[in-house]
Amino acid sequence: MPIRCRRALESVRKRFPEVPVQIVLGGLAPDSSEPMEESMRAYVQQACRAVVITRQHGLEREMFAAIQQAYYLDARNPSDDDTLADLAHGFGLDHADFLAALHSEETEAALNKDFEIRRSMGANSFPSLGIERGGERMLVHRGWGDEELVLRILSSKLE
Repeated sequence: MPIRCRRALESVRKRFPEVPVQIVLGGLAPDSSEPMEESMRAYVQQACRAVVITRQHGLEREMFAAIQQAYYLDARNPSDDDTLADLAHGFGLDHADFLAALHSEETEAALNKDFEIRRSMGANSFPSLGIERGGERMLVHRGWGDEELVLRILSSKLE
């Protein structure tokens, strides 16, 4: 997760400690109005599956950051099973168990649930900020926002 986004999320957690915050995955793709090709979709979804698995252990933010570090700074392939399992192992997860989960139907179902949440809010850019209140999901902001903007938007919706 980009550093500005991490800072904004930390500010949200401090200001609204009672509000659960979840990263909802959707994959990353080059700017385009064209649908993502199947090969690119498979490429980015493997990293998304890894985040879904680590979410079950309370480590989704850590895995998200580790994947970005591995890709952008260490030139490692974020769709490679062993790269992802090595990252997960760094958080104490078993390598073999992680690999099994990476290809499980349960992980695929959880990832598809994230995609459905994203679609239901119309969140089609990264990052996007949405909230759920009273069972209703709504998109409240698209694109980058500094901590101040994010807190102002959430304050208007939550307080």
